[in-house]
Amino acid sequence: MIIIHGANSAAVEMQPFIEALRPFTPAVALSLPGHGGRPLDAPMTVPRFADDVIAFMDREGIERAVLAGYSFGGAIALYVARHFPQRVSGVVALATKYVFDEATIRHWTHLVQPERLGRAGNPRTAELEKIHAPNAWQDVARANAGLFQTLLASAPLSDDDLAQIRAPVMIVSSKMDQIAPWNETMALAKRIPGSHVAMFYGPAHPIRAAPLLAIARAIDQWMRAKGLQ
Repeated sequence: MIIIHGANSAAVEMQPFIEALRPFTPAVALSLPGHGGRPLDAPMTVPRFADDVIAFMDREGIERAVLAGYSFGGAIALYVARHFPQRVSGVVALATKYVFDEATIRHWTHLVQPERLGRAGNPRTAELEKIHAPNAWQDVARANAGLFQTLLASAPLSDDDLAQIRAPVMIVSSKMDQIAPWNETMALAKRIPGSHVAMFYGPAHPIRAAPLLAIARAIDQWMRAKGLQ
């Protein structure tokens, strides 16, 4: 299983998820371009991220894999499944947002503003500084804000794209999540043929607040049922 982190995050922050999955399936996380200390040498886009996932698989000698995307990483995982179906055996979309309307982009842009993240006493500031070094975390945040604007101009996944996904898909989220509302989660499931939905209670953001062991058990059951183990 390859785990794809969310916006303004990095592979290291997916470690609790990897540990929860360890009894059930081997998993590895990658940092997307511009994240986790990787060079900020080009604009962030969903197609670029998808190409990077495939390049990672090529480097690691992975022909096919289950992609598990967290938050915005779930949208990337679904995009890869749509455009590189031969490389994806299944998708787990955890707390995934896929509707990128004006209200969403305005809110997400607000969330990554350096002025907001850098407020005195905000523990996230130190976390971002550590995970994105040697890049300035402020530059990574601004690059993510630019990425969000591209989503408003062109949504990464249309309803037709979602309907064309043939890999087994499991959608997991909380009925209480503030980033990916439950009605959107259900709408996403209806647009992907044969998708499986699992719900949990409590927060889904940040990932360390989610009930990861219970989620991992549910993923294991789904993978076994789909013959993905």
